[in-house]
Amino acid sequence: MIIAQNAINEIFIISEKAQNECERLIGELSHNDRETVDILHFLEFEEFSLETGYSVLLKLKSLRLARRKIKDELEPLQTLITMLDMQKLDKIRQRIDSKVSKQEDRKYTPRVIQGGLVEAINI
Repeated sequence: MIIAQNAINEIFIISEKAQNECERLIGELSHNDRETVDILHFLEFEEFSLETGYSVLLKLKSLRLARRKIKDELEPLQTLITMLDMQKLDKIRQRIDSKVSKQEDRKYTPRVIQGGLVEAINI
């Protein structure tokens, strides 16, 4: 296979991995946000001891730190996915495949030597 075909195929694979990872991170972020809301509602509606309040505070801090880590991964990944326009990549792949196909079917027509190359070389 030609280098350009390998390269575009690798770009497609990387793009798919990035999209899958982005979806996974969005799911994690959503889960984290729902868990945070559950804790906030607990704080709003429940009576609790100082010790429980401190435990809840530590849990909230842990969730917020995890959320920040997810967002720090997600933001550059979303930029990558936005910049890797799949329609443009597909056009590139089609053009490369077309060039390779034309190369496989091409024939040479002599410009100077007349009557066939084999006969001219055997002279």
